[in-house]
Amino acid sequence: MKNSNTMQMQETGKSSKTMPIVRRTDFQHGSATPRYWFKGNALATHFNNAMHMVFPDGEQLFIRSVRAFANEIQDENLKERVKAFIGQEVQHGLEHKKFWQILESQGLKPGDFAKWFNQLAFENLEPLGIKVFGKSGPLAVTAALEHYTAIMAEMAFQKDSELFEGLPEEMKNMLLWHAAEEIEHKAVAFDVLKKVDDSDYIKIMGMLVASAGLWFFVFSGMLHFMRNDKELSLAKILQDIPDFLFGQKKLAGSILDRLFDYFRSDFHPDDHNSLELVQNFLNSGKIPLKEKLSA
Repeated sequence: MKNSNTMQMQETGKSSKTMPIVRRTDFQHGSATPRYWFKGNALATHFNNAMHMVFPDGEQLFIRSVRAFANEIQDENLKERVKAFIGQEVQHGLEHKKFWQILESQGLKPGDFAKWFNQLAFENLEPLGIKVFGKSGPLAVTAALEHYTAIMAEMAFQKDSELFEGLPEEMKNMLLWHAAEEIEHKAVAFDVLKKVDDSDYIKIMGMLVASAGLWFFVFSGMLHFMRNDKELSLAKILQDIPDFLFGQKKLAGSILDRLFDYFRSDFHPDDHNSLELVQNFLNSGKIPLKEKLSA
């Protein structure tokens, strides 16, 4: 039985109308991608290499968690948004997985990390989460992680952002494309969660689990790549620590500024309307587009 929060959501109309667009893309990074492609910083590069690993299989979790409620969604607009959300997440996973070939060629053993990550996160922890929180548990984690990705995406598109400056052009454009689509679909999983289980408890537990899991797996991936990087010296690590820590401090500060919005009972992702930030990039011709499937 829905609680009184549902009535509040229906009365205030807090449900996004933004329809994501599925774009089939074809980014090509090439073997010339520098080993330390993130501004020459080894630590920042391996931190972001870990993101490349966590995103594809994490996005499969997102798809599973939303699909689990497909038959319970009556709102036709939300149904279409869910389809587009799934299409975008599939494409994101494909593009990030392409980069695994570069990591393999650099001797960083991405397959070993992927095997460990999948076994722990999805074979062990995901079923446990469903057992403890019900099938809305993974959906709550997905909605929370979408809040994280929306915050980081909005950072990338701020006028004074230097987040991706100095990156190889193809990598920069791929990350901006991903970020733009994260902004387009940032409210989909949240709106599904509000329809099927609008308790503050499940929303908050989803955020706590998502936060612990995200940073544990990303930093585990970073350490995996550092350990397998045969060209990484202690001198290079010591040289890169200050810039890495400064960058993480800025990232953490921006995330924390917005993260706690999520704990408000009346929170909705569209409280921060950021679609206008991405329009210039989406229309810039910098996305190698094979096909646009929906609008």
